[in-house]
Amino acid sequence: LSFSMLDAAAATRLAEGATCPDEDFEWMVGFVRRFADEASPFHKRNVTSPPAAVAVQADGSVVDEPAPHVRLGELMHEDPAAFVRHVSERCDLINAGAPQSSKLLRYFGFGGPMYGVATADDLQHIERWIRSVARRGSCGAD
Repeated sequence: LSFSMLDAAAATRLAEGATCPDEDFEWMVGFVRRFADEASPFHKRNVTSPPAAVAVQADGSVVDEPAPHVRLGELMHEDPAAFVRHVSERCDLINAGAPQSSKLLRYFGFGGPMYGVATADDLQHIERWIRSVARRGSCGAD
């Protein structure tokens, strides 16, 4: 097996839309799944449900339809990955340039609405996920 064969196989997979695994993202999805039953009643805010719908007209033209709205608590159950992506775009909750200063982490601290939910290990994973958001160039990343 040669490196050129591996490179060709990797190029083919990437062209087909494959992506590298994101362990931090996957951990966050698992974290949301783990607490979705208990947490969903408290997440009442409505957000646009991804992805937005697209309608093809009889003449072949494409028209964007308004995306349906969904309650965040429902999104936690129906599509935890979409919930995590939504949080990653909430620059008011995460500070990718200084993860330890993120409001999301403060929510898990003493007196916060999610106090006692996350273990010390969970908090380290959440902070690492916030850093991974910075690597993607979102929310306060330089």
